[in-house]
Amino acid sequence: MGYARVSTSGKKLGHPIDALTAAGCRRIFATKKSGKDDLRPELKACHVFLAAGDTLVVPALDRYGRSPNAW
Repeated sequence: MGYARVSTSGKKLGHPIDALTAAGCRRIFATKKSGKDDLRPELKACHVFLAAGDTLVVPALDRYGRSPNAW
């Protein structure tokens, strides 16, 4: 599974999605939302979709959460 996030609506998801596709992700969840915002429905949907044994791939850890303390 893959999760892509850009922090503003002016940025494009193309590059992160391309990277996740190249990594072999069979399902990609993507959003344009600030990392400081706890309300990220696509990330929550991704967590619900993950099953035991799945691997979550993100282009960079700062795209998953704003800081390591958020993980």
